[in-house]
Amino acid sequence: MEGKPECLIDNGKFSFQKFDRESLAADEFFAELRLRNIEHLGQVKKAYIETSGEISVFFYEDKDVTAGLPILPEVFDERVEIILEAGAYCCCHCGEIFELNPGNHTCLNCEGKKWVLPMNSKRIS
Repeated sequence: MEGKPECLIDNGKFSFQKFDRESLAADEFFAELRLRNIEHLGQVKKAYIETSGEISVFFYEDKDVTAGLPILPEVFDERVEIILEAGAYCCCHCGEIFELNPGNHTCLNCEGKKWVLPMNSKRIS
C-alpha cells in the first residue's frame, strides 16, 4: 500500500482541492455515498478515500445533521447558474452554503458557478 488516505468530505463540505487530485469522478463518489444511504453532505462528518480506493464514511448523529449539498441525482440535476429566488443555496462544486439574492453568483470558496437548494433530512439507516 502506497500513499495515504485523503479526507474528501470534512464537516459536510468537499475538500475540493483534494477531491480534484483524485481519479474518482464526482458521480462515482456520490454513487458510493448513496450506497451508504446518504442523501446530502450535511449528514457526513468525514469521508476518506483509502489507499485501497475504498471510501470510509463517518456520520453525524441525527441531532448534529445540518443542511448540505444533495447527492440524489434528481435533486442535484436541478442545479442552476442563475438564482431566481432569494434563499439558501449550495455550491455544486464544494458544498458551501450561501444566502443568495436573484442573479448570477460565484462561490467565494471555490469559484463555482452552479447552485442547488440544500437538503436537511436526517439519515435513515
